[in-house]
Amino acid sequence: MLTVKVRVKKKTVYLLFICALFSVFASGQKPKPPKKPFTPAPVKKVTPAETSKNSSKGGNYVALVRSGKDWGYIDQEGHYAFDRQFENARPFVNGLARVRMTGDWGFIDSEGNYVINPQFHDAEDFQEGVARVRMGTQWGFINKKGLYTITPQFDKANDFIGGLALVRKGVRFGFINDEGKFVVNLIYNDANDFSK
Repeated sequence: MLTVKVRVKKKTVYLLFICALFSVFASGQKPKPPKKPFTPAPVKKVTPAETSKNSSKGGNYVALVRSGKDWGYIDQEGHYAFDRQFENARPFVNGLARVRMTGDWGFIDSEGNYVINPQFHDAEDFQEGVARVRMGTQWGFINKKGLYTITPQFDKANDFIGGLALVRKGVRFGFINDEGKFVVNLIYNDANDFSK
């Protein structure tokens, strides 16, 4: 009885092998060649526009543009307003623009000169004479000379509106004045900016 089981198993294996061979040859398909490794698309060389010192007739209007990974500003004729290119940049607001170089944010004037060197981990536009800046995880405020008016100490801070800024420390919200003194203490679970 044992020999019969062994013979049946051998025949079954042999039949399965022949069926597999037959299905491969009957289909007429050739084995697929191995896949080629992924080759990235060629990088296009972008040549910047001719530079000029913002000689457009309509004034000192500039537009923020990106070419490849670099950000810059062009005048109304499509020429770069200044040679300097940035990792990231934002439009001009009240004569200053936020720009990022080597991972840090600073501010430039309309000629492309640094007014405040890149030194902040994050920065926002100037509102009511000050700008929010972040060092590490803490937010504070600077003036247009880059000096702290309120040292970084808040987990969150909004722009000043009507002389007050919404701030958060931990899980509580309150409002400070332009000297950094609490006008509304940190007692709220959530809050929004003042509005008319």
